[in-house]
Amino acid sequence: MKYSNLKNSKEYVEKTINLIENAFNYTKEHSFNTDFYPLMKESNHKNCHILIDNDVVVAHIGALTHQLKVKNKIYSFTMFGGIAVSDKYRGKGLFKKLFNEVINKYQEQAFYLLWSEKTKMYEKFDFYPCGQLNQYESNFNNSSYTQSNFKELSKDDLKQIKNLYNSENELRPIRKEKDWNELASITSTDLYLKKEDNIIKNYFFKNKGADLTNIIHEYGNASEELTAYGSLWTPKNLNLTPIYLNAFLLKPGAEFKDFIFNYCQIEIEELTENSKFIFQKQNYELSKAELLAGIFGPGRFEELNCPFLFIPGTTSI
Repeated sequence: MKYSNLKNSKEYVEKTINLIENAFNYTKEHSFNTDFYPLMKESNHKNCHILIDNDVVVAHIGALTHQLKVKNKIYSFTMFGGIAVSDKYRGKGLFKKLFNEVINKYQEQAFYLLWSEKTKMYEKFDFYPCGQLNQYESNFNNSSYTQSNFKELSKDDLKQIKNLYNSENELRPIRKEKDWNELASITSTDLYLKKEDNIIKNYFFKNKGADLTNIIHEYGNASEELTAYGSLWTPKNLNLTPIYLNAFLLKPGAEFKDFIFNYCQIEIEELTENSKFIFQKQNYELSKAELLAGIFGPGRFEELNCPFLFIPGTTSI
């Protein structure tokens, strides 16, 4: 069994994509390469970790690191995606060994994220389901948005969209110029704009190939009118009845305590199954799962007034 990555083993790119698409039941009309371009782009191949056995790719774990800004301090967090193990190699302990090795390659992070329904399995790696995410179903009539093409946006339109992305009261990943440019390669997602007198008042992205069909997963600002175009995912509480979802699975990293103190003024003294922390000069003790849910939701501590952490679907992997 050989460990490598796609940068050092370029000949295995196609086999890796086939493994991932088979694991996620992709059909011919969809492409994992397109849906998750930021993860699978060539410049990120060093972060696409694989196991090879007799010229066969038997496992893959991809990683993508982004940053958040809290009180003028920058924190890094790493997301894991495209996680796949060949059917014939499951139950042999290969995934556990590979995942632990991959996580150890990304040190000094505030936290780690992944998206999976296998919560019990990932809890063994210290990942816990949390993050407030409300799904609001289509029930609004609206015709003020028109579909656009991200590649054809003018510089002024793109600037307005960037301003909207950064102005919403949510803690969102920092987007550098290269991140914005990469959105043009996710051709399986659709951009809609609301314009008045050539001014973009709002925008949203809907769909993302096989991953987020009919889901509005990024927006300038959340409002009920967006539900006219699909199911809206947002951590915000709107004047509608939501379906409650867990936004992600989160594992605290080396910088987590510092990040949390700057983010929501909770001073974590001990982060274990019986976590101890101080908030507003009061001492508390909760399980790690309860503390993470209290910070990020669902069931967020009512006393917190910091913005919700929101990872748009165009960024999540």
